[in-house]
Amino acid sequence: LNGQTLNGTTSDILFRVDDGGSLTINGEGNVNTNLYVASANEGGVITINGGTYTSGTTCFQANGGEVYIKGGEKTYILNHIDGKKNDGLIEVTGGRFHGFDPANSNSENPAMNFVKPGYISTADGTDYVVGYAATTADEILAAFDNPDVDMIVMTEDITTSFINANSEVTLDMNGNKLVSGTPTDYGMIARPGADLTINNADFESKGGGVAAVSGAKVTFNSGTLAVNTTSTSGRYLFYTEGAGAEITINVGDFSFSKTLNQKRA
Repeated sequence: LNGQTLNGTTSDILFRVDDGGSLTINGEGNVNTNLYVASANEGGVITINGGTYTSGTTCFQANGGEVYIKGGEKTYILNHIDGKKNDGLIEVTGGRFHGFDPANSNSENPAMNFVKPGYISTADGTDYVVGYAATTADEILAAFDNPDVDMIVMTEDITTSFINANSEVTLDMNGNKLVSGTPTDYGMIARPGADLTINNADFESKGGGVAAVSGAKVTFNSGTLAVNTTSTSGRYLFYTEGAGAEITINVGDFSFSKTLNQKRA
């Protein structure tokens, strides 16, 4: 889906994936249909990595087959065919769902949790966003090294020495506090190749705040960043170093303890 829109014109299933078949959808295009986008029949596999989907009823169904949702915007309802519920699989590890919680799917009776263990569905207004659940700094670092993780969601307060980001990922602090950094280093450093988005931050650094180096990109979307460092050197809330490094600040509350840092902010 390279930016295009695919429209279903009939009240039917756009893609039927039968035994031995597989369907993978990538990209940032749109799919609109009156009925189902795709159905995985027994022996068939559907993998969704991106795209925006709108359906009059159900976007993706498992009719005894397997459905893996790894990304995508505003994906609507997922559903098992009742008679094949014990034979099929729906597994969600990413994506944004409009008005539908994949961890408490009322498309089933009783409601089912389609979110893979180790991942979490969190509310964002009327949407639900699925990401990798991190309770420790080591889990955050491991997620940065996992190419299948697009969203990291903190589920506990975390204290650590510093966080290195080296991949394209969103870190949602989800109302939990991250204390990171040392007087001799930054709290969070986006390394070459990183494209880091920070949401719902409650971030306190004991060194500098957030740094982007050598082509890395950081987008700070929302939350708070406080630098409370005892460093005798100059420290910064945000810092770029090297060609191509970028930091974009959309919304946030920022503070810096000049007393602790001997007024070398």
